[in-house]
Amino acid sequence: MSDEKKNTMYNNAQRESPQKNAISAEMGATMTTPNPGSDGAIKQGCTCPVYDNARGKGIGGNGEKHGWWITADCPLHGKEKT
Repeated sequence: MSDEKKNTMYNNAQRESPQKNAISAEMGATMTTPNPGSDGAIKQGCTCPVYDNARGKGIGGNGEKHGWWITADCPLHGKEKT
C-alpha cells in the first residue's frame, strides 16, 4: 500500500470535531463537516475507515479523547495537495 493510501490518525490538537467550514458569504451561515467514518460523511464521499472510527464516534468510540483515523486521499478529511 502506498504512503498516500495509508490511514493517518489525528488527535484533537490536529483536528477539531466537528470541523467548521464557512459556506458562502451571502448565506452568512456555517456548516460542519461530518466526522470521519460517519454515515453523513460517507454520503458526502468520505473514504475514511468506518469500523476503526466507530461510525464517526472516533477511535475507541471517543474521538474527542483519542482522535480519528483519516484516509490521506479522503475528499472530505484528507490533506489538501500543495
